[in-house]
Amino acid sequence: MAPVRRASHLLSTCGYAFLYGILRSGLILIVVSIFFDLNQGRANFFSAAGILAVSSFSFVGLGIVAAVLPLISPEKGVQVVHIFQALLLMFSGVYYEIDVLPLWMQLVGKLSPATYALRGMRASIVEGRDMPEMK
Repeated sequence: MAPVRRASHLLSTCGYAFLYGILRSGLILIVVSIFFDLNQGRANFFSAAGILAVSSFSFVGLGIVAAVLPLISPEKGVQVVHIFQALLLMFSGVYYEIDVLPLWMQLVGKLSPATYALRGMRASIVEGRDMPEMK
């Protein structure tokens, strides 16, 4: 490995992940808006980018936890990461709003950072809200 300090290596890796996430989300938004004729007249893209950047910090922590699993068990760790991702999506309101889920799933969904990131992104893109207005 190149003689680089550990802090600069970790910060550059996280910076790449932030940039990649923002660019990938923007590309997906463009493709989805073309295919589904999504009206973006009221969308607040600066607020959406801000929410994505702020919420990425919590996903970095979850990503580190998920990245350790293949190191602990090389055979089964990758499959557990997929299960971890599926549970995060299920409890966060990607498939259904968490209000319609059973009570125990609502409680878990309220602990998920993806729930709040998703609500903020929906509010900023669909309703055009600013970041301080999010509730």
